[in-house]
Amino acid sequence: MRFPHRHRLADSSSLRVTAETIDFTEAALRAALRMSDGLRIVVQPQFNLDTGRIVGAEALVRWRYQGREIAPEHFLPPLIRLGLERDLFEFVLDQAQNLLLTLESFNIQCPISVNASATIMSCADMPGSLDARLRQSGLPAHLLKIEITEDVAAPDLEALAVRLSGVRKCGIGVSMDDFGVGRSTMKRLVSLPFSELKIDRMFVQEIANPASHAVVQTSLSLGAKLGIQVVAEGVETGEQAILLRDMGCSRAQGFGLSAPLEVGAFIGYLARHEMANRISAMEHKGN
Repeated sequence: MRFPHRHRLADSSSLRVTAETIDFTEAALRAALRMSDGLRIVVQPQFNLDTGRIVGAEALVRWRYQGREIAPEHFLPPLIRLGLERDLFEFVLDQAQNLLLTLESFNIQCPISVNASATIMSCADMPGSLDARLRQSGLPAHLLKIEITEDVAAPDLEALAVRLSGVRKCGIGVSMDDFGVGRSTMKRLVSLPFSELKIDRMFVQEIANPASHAVVQTSLSLGAKLGIQVVAEGVETGEQAILLRDMGCSRAQGFGLSAPLEVGAFIGYLARHEMANRISAMEHKGN
């Protein structure tokens, strides 16, 4: 296999948040979201462990403020507290959609996952909103995936199931993040219409431990029986990747495979490798 090369929250009454040695005001955070001032996505590739090829990616939000990178764990909690979680979700969707359209112009299709909380995905208008986006852009629905985080418990699991079913009917994939941790993991798995589950990095990084190994193997078996894709998160070493592959896990992501890439670097990597693959195919055809 060959692959290309991670707080403190202010009191809610405060207007200033401290991140390491950088202070930023809530007004600056609002402005960053409104005007894309330093706010952007980076993309962490997801690899096929058998071929080493990129088969998907996860969009991750980043913020550069006053010349320094602010870690997501510093700016996301105050942003959510300000009631801007839906705005951030729409921003990341916009960026992911632009990336997908750019890749389409190179005749490259690579599904992109966008993170969303259960709260956001429980909104009644969500299926229609996502469907309208896809229709307007002309993008195939299978290129977009929504990754459900478990930062906040679903306010109404039944309502969430209805919304996610609507999203699936649009042709959009729904991924379960951090599988294996959290009190409601199994309940969510059987109650919600997931098309993918992502094994939590804790088990992947401790895969040499018999208990973690068993969790990973059980996750793979569950995925196979339920007919859903399984992805291993947090791969940090080649040994972990090889062990996962030998266990039957075909997809993985993590810093050991590739760190998150700036959008331009990600596009360049895919474009170069797509061209190389096409040239190789033409040469084989000629022979």
